Amino acid sequence: MKSAGTLLAWVSLPKLWLREFSLRIDKNVYQGTTTVFLIGRFDLEHLEELKTQLRSCQSETILDLNEVTIVDVDVIRFLVTCEAGGAKIVHCARYIREWMLRER
Repeated sequence: MKSAGTLLAWVSLPKLWLREFSLRIDKNVYQGTTTVFLIGRFDLEHLEELKTQLRSCQSETILDLNEVTIVDVDVIRFLVTCEAGGAKIVHCARYIREWMLRER
C-alpha cells in the first residue's frame, strides 16, 4: 500500500449522494481580514446561513470559492451584490466569474 499522495483507488459515488452533498462554510480571521471558504454545492437554500455568517464579520471579507462545485442564479446574483459591497471573491471557477459578469 502506497501513501504520500499516491492515488490508491478510484471511488465512484452514487449520484444520490452527490446531490445531497451541500455547502460547508469555514471562516478564518487573520490580521483584520475574514476569509470565508465555501466548499461544495452552493444554492439558494444556503444563502441565509452565509448572510448570517457574513453579518458577523467585522473586518475585510474575502469569499474563497476554490472548492465550490455548483451554483445557481440566486447565488450568482448574491455574489455580484457582495462584490459591489466591497467583498473580494477569489479562486472562483471561470464559469462563475463569467456568469457574474453577465448578471451585472
